[in-house]
Order: sequence, then C-alpha cells, then structure tokens
Amino acid sequence: MPATVGDFVVTRLHQWGVRYLFGYPGDGINGVFGALNRQRGKISFIQARHEEMAAFMAAAFAKFSGELGVCIATSGPGATHLTTGLYDALLDHQPVLAIVGQQARNALGGHYQQELDLVSMFKDVAGAYVQQASSVAQVRHLIDRAVRIALAERRPTALVLPNDLQDMAFEDPPRAHGTLHSGVGYTRPSVIPHESDLDRAATVLIVLILGGYGRLYGAFLGAVVYMTLAHYLSKLVPNAWWQLGLGLLLVAVALFARNGMLGLGEKLERYVRPRR
Repeated sequence: MPATVGDFVVTRLHQWGVRYLFGYPGDGINGVFGALNRQRGKISFIQARHEEMAAFMAAAFAKFSGELGVCIATSGPGATHLTTGLYDALLDHQPVLAIVGQQARNALGGHYQQELDLVSMFKDVAGAYVQQASSVAQVRHLIDRAVRIALAERRPTALVLPNDLQDMAFEDPPRAHGTLHSGVGYTRPSVIPHESDLDRAATVLIVLILGGYGRLYGAFLGAVVYMTLAHYLSKLVPNAWWQLGLGLLLVAVALFARNGMLGLGEKLERYVRPRR
C-alpha cells in the first residue's frame, strides 16, 4: 500500500495509464513531487518554464496522443497560471486533469499566504468536475472520477490537494456507510451514426469527388470506354447512332456518376458504413 497520499496519487495515476506529468514544482504540491521522486520510472515529470506552458503541454499531449493529459502546479499563482492552457483544452474538447496544491486545511479561511478559493476559480474551465480533498478517504474516488469524467466528456477536470493532506499516511476508505469505493478503468462507447446520415454523407462526398479531380477522371474513363466500345462495335454495326459519340459518352458519364467511377461509390459506402 502507498505510504502517503502523495504516493497514492502517483500510483493511481499510473494505474490509469498516465506516463507523463507536465508542471512546475512548488511548496504547495511538494507532497506529490516527493512521491514522484520516490517512485522514479512510473511517471516521467516534464518541467515547464511556466505553469501556463505546462497546461498547454498537457492539452497538446491529449490532442496528439488521444490519451489523458495531466498538469500539476502549486497553490495560489501556480494554480491560476494553469487556466489559460486549460481553456485551450476546454475549447478543443481535450481530456486534461489539473492537479494543484492548496494551503494546509487548518489555515483555510484565514487569508493565509497564497490562499485562494481554487474550486470557485476552476468552476468555469473545469466545471465538469472540480473538487478539493478534505480527507484521506476521499482521495481515491476523487482521482478516479476526475480521470473518468475527463475521458468520457473530453473536458478538463481539476483536483485541489491541501499540502498537509499530501503527507498524511494513506488508508483505503473504510467499509462503512457514507464512503465511496471506486475503481480504475474506462471504455469509450462505440457510437454508430444513423443509416440516413451515412447516406447523406456518402452523397456529399461523391459529389465533391466528382466535382473536383473525379470529374477529370470520370471524363477520361468515359472517353476510354467510348473509344474501346466504338472500336469493336464499328466492326459489327457500321454507321450506327453511337458513332456520333455523344449518346454513349453521356451514358458512360452517367454510369460513372452513379457508381462513383467504376465502383468508387461502392468502396466509399463500405468505408463509411460500420462493419456488422
């Protein structure tokens, strides 16, 4: 079992598949950074020059990897600096978890140094889920919910960890009324569009293809088909109507438009329709 709450945070993030942590250290979050140092090899810490850049790095990681991006900062100004990068993740629908420190619980409400109402501050950008831990038993389900909601809704979430709580000995939540017991794991749902929507999308794509280079290819293939048929049919039926060329060429182009240039439409349909 992890020794401290900070150790549990690192272990739980690793169980969720987190391998990179972007941030800037500070005394308000030192309990987690001490755990990172003790558990070297689990999660790689990438230090930014500024907390704002750490949040942008986490958002960019989520965009290019498709995985959860995690940024970390201390309390007060360290936490406020994350917001710009988190708004980037919010507007681009990327799953990012922000972990920030806070002053000791006994000092909260006393206008202590760098004390801010971080839950209220994050309420807009991380409104999908933002919570401040107040006991050891909370930490497990707070992490699990923050990660799962970020992945499911593709939005930023935030956790606030008071610095004294980070150094407390970790214990699993008791099996008692009024406690929660969560686990690791999330599977994205398989969303299948309606058949009518697929048909409309396929129609638009075919029109676009035939309206661009596809039109040139269609005309070229139509000419090839026409010349080939004309060569053989002229030996069988001389002086026929098709020798004028226009009729057969129109038929060929119509076939290409309907079938998407020799079967392209069928291939496109197989591509856009879900496999059974």
